[in-house]
Amino acid sequence: MVHKHGPGKKEQATRRHPVGRQVIRHGFDTLRPMRRPDVEARARTGAWAGKALCQISPNCRPCGPVVYHPAMSDLTARTLRLITFCLASPFVFAAPQDLRAVQDAVANWLDVQLAPTPGASYRLGEIDNRLRLDGCLQLDLQLPQGYRLVGKTMVRVRCIEGARWAVNYPVTVSILATYYVAARPLASGRTLQMGDLAPQQGDLAQLPGSVILDPAMAVGRVLNSAVSQGGALRGEMLRAATSVRQNQRVRVVFHLDGLEVTNEGVALNNAAVGEVVRVRVGNNQIVSGVALENGRVQASQ
Repeated sequence: MVHKHGPGKKEQATRRHPVGRQVIRHGFDTLRPMRRPDVEARARTGAWAGKALCQISPNCRPCGPVVYHPAMSDLTARTLRLITFCLASPFVFAAPQDLRAVQDAVANWLDVQLAPTPGASYRLGEIDNRLRLDGCLQLDLQLPQGYRLVGKTMVRVRCIEGARWAVNYPVTVSILATYYVAARPLASGRTLQMGDLAPQQGDLAQLPGSVILDPAMAVGRVLNSAVSQGGALRGEMLRAATSVRQNQRVRVVFHLDGLEVTNEGVALNNAAVGEVVRVRVGNNQIVSGVALENGRVQASQ
């Protein structure tokens, strides 16, 4: 602003600088700021602090000297010192976790887990791309409790170094395998033979978990219920064939001090191999044992 004085006096002008009053001689002369020792000391201290932070922080990137102009207010100086600290800190403005890296980790884990399983394949699902996770240095992957690695399932991904978070990644696993069905209509109580079974190819993800995959698991066992032709055979449909029948004469095997002693007796109940059977031996004593094949009973100790 220009101030005019009364008549007869030489016009002069004064201007104010943001720091202090400027002395003007002979009209508009060169501006010279007044020196303020406290501001200069603050500038030197702030610059030293910024340099020290950059020396101790591995994430600091040199971007030229930090200059504190003497004209800065106390608030501006404090703000710049705070910004310098934030830029030097390794924990501020950390890069977010790349979700594609998480997806790649899940794919690699599935490759390893499914390698021993013939006919296995998988399809990766997606997680919300709006999800923001802190950058992670090491991931841990495992199957969540209660899940199977077949069909629609989840892979648990946890960050164990660099951050603390966990997400469930959706995947679909298909396993093409041979399972066995009834080759003809089969009645309840039938003891299965190899000719009663027919192989079938299918995705285990679409089948019950107890489906028969090995014919040895079915041959010689007895059906608990009737099965139509083409029906999948399951473990819960089968029971062991009866090895010992009630009133059947059996041989009871005793082991005494490393010796095997046998005695004849009469079975008091039906029993399949591995089931408990009670036997009356020659002196009318009743003993219990485990039914074996060929009419033999292993006496309990």
